Amino acid sequence: KFWLHEVQVDGFRLDAARHIYEDSRVKDNENWWKEYRAALTQVKPDVYLVGEVWEKTENIAPFLHGLPALFNFDLAFSMLECINRGKSVSAFISEHAWDIDENLSFESGYLKNQSIYQKETSDYQDAIFLSNHDQNRILSALDGNLEKGKLAASLLLTMPGTPYIYYGEEIGMLGEKPDPNIREPFLWDEIENDVVRTNWIAPEFTTDETVTPLSRQINDKNSIYNHYKSLIHFRNSSMALTFGDFSPAHYGNSDLISFYRKKDNEHVLVIHNLCEQRVTVQLKSEDENYDDVLFSTYGEKKENGSFDLEPHSTIILIKR
Repeated sequence: KFWLHEVQVDGFRLDAARHIYEDSRVKDNENWWKEYRAALTQVKPDVYLVGEVWEKTENIAPFLHGLPALFNFDLAFSMLECINRGKSVSAFISEHAWDIDENLSFESGYLKNQSIYQKETSDYQDAIFLSNHDQNRILSALDGNLEKGKLAASLLLTMPGTPYIYYGEEIGMLGEKPDPNIREPFLWDEIENDVVRTNWIAPEFTTDETVTPLSRQINDKNSIYNHYKSLIHFRNSSMALTFGDFSPAHYGNSDLISFYRKKDNEHVLVIHNLCEQRVTVQLKSEDENYDDVLFSTYGEKKENGSFDLEPHSTIILIKR
């Protein structure tokens, strides 16, 4: 009540939510969060709750009754695998590790994931992310490739759900396990001018030699920071990208991820090029009205309804 009423926070992020009781007492964990949610909604009816349940989607879904937003680990790992492999695939957590289904496209895997949630309840918000405080940083997982890092941001910020950005992803911070290395100080400015940079640890991965500080990225239109900033702007200005539904567009082969986002009268077509080569895409006849470019990274629209997508690039077309 103190935090919700006096401090007026909007809600809470709950870590390790399946460990209230021992793992064998699964139903006790699920019921505890139902009771928790019921108590908090009495205090603040629109309280926002997001939880971390690092488990198979089938085992995550029942927690949605108590925690209506849960981090989507399968989606996060699918995005990473697609970009690293240069191929549209789906990833999911099994009993002891991550598995890859190369016969299931990214788009189909996402819909399968959502169908499991929908069978449990329609009252949920998908918490989507690239990496968190327990995982190697996304750019390190992409071998430090900034273009792949931008593509990861493009994928994240064009998908349905509520996007979460782990601090430093927007400037391309690096870091690999153990945990202190993925929680290194944020680079606000060149080190000699950075009066607010924390110094509790001597960084091993994110240093002035490996990562460009924010002060320099702000004025670089091609920086990963400005890439994030542009995408957030376009997402927030588009009802379809913010709230729209999702359906596969079936463009090209496994080199591409393509889908429609639709909300009321706003329809957009999103295409991501995963591979290392330029790809020419010809619009299908039923999509000829997607004739305005809402957003593009290295994508060139042509007059005949086709366009070139450079490696690791994205184009968003809007239907008029």
